[in-house]
Amino acid sequence: MSEPETVDDTAPEAAKAPAAAPAPSRRRARVIVMLVVSVIAVAGLALLKTNAAEEHKAEATSRAQAEAIRVATEAEIEQHLLSTYGGISADATQVALVTRVGGAISRGVSTPEKPVNFRFRLLAEPNALNVFALARGDVYITTALLNRMKTEGQLAAALAHGAAHAQLGDVLTARVAAEGAPALPAWRYDARQELAADSRALAIMAAAGYDPNAYIGLFAILSEAHGAGADTQFFLSHPNSTGRLEAVAAAIRSRYPDGVPAELSK
Repeated sequence: MSEPETVDDTAPEAAKAPAAAPAPSRRRARVIVMLVVSVIAVAGLALLKTNAAEEHKAEATSRAQAEAIRVATEAEIEQHLLSTYGGISADATQVALVTRVGGAISRGVSTPEKPVNFRFRLLAEPNALNVFALARGDVYITTALLNRMKTEGQLAAALAHGAAHAQLGDVLTARVAAEGAPALPAWRYDARQELAADSRALAIMAAAGYDPNAYIGLFAILSEAHGAGADTQFFLSHPNSTGRLEAVAAAIRSRYPDGVPAELSK
């Protein structure tokens, strides 16, 4: 009788393992995974681009709406100024003076954040002392304020103040008058805008060749007029915050520690 067949348990484990999957199958799996990842990446990039485009469009729409509001507001303010302050002055001599000094001030506006086409206009108003500016570049001064001035530099100070508001893009806002308060002006700047305009105006004056100390002279005129009971609406539309004049004087001393240069003599 023959011996039963024995199994060789010492055969290598590798010989017992099932055959590995063919190499092409593995390559196909990797290709499929890469394709899926690529599709997801492309879809994500497209979504990001779409969101960015929508955000850009929303920002552009917001800017356009803000600009439309500004234009409409300034048109309303202009109508208000012309109808309330007697329209543009017919005094050719005074108008020429304002135009000439305004031209010097506009040339002193250096490196503006945005181009501003300045136009300096004299209002016929004989009583209320005030100066206004629109962000588009129109600067208005009343005849009453001009008549109080003693030097050309003081006129330059008032026009530089208005030009500074325009250059900074300040937009007048409606003022809600308290019961019994003067009805005019209906528009005003805020204290923050005033301080920034003061600083910018000093630089504009110096660039135009005017002694910035005339800015202090302008405030002296307004204070004297106010003390005498004049219609100084300037302080209603331009908040006279605590320490404002002191800040102007300090800025001049800081800019010119050795005194204002002789060439700034206008």
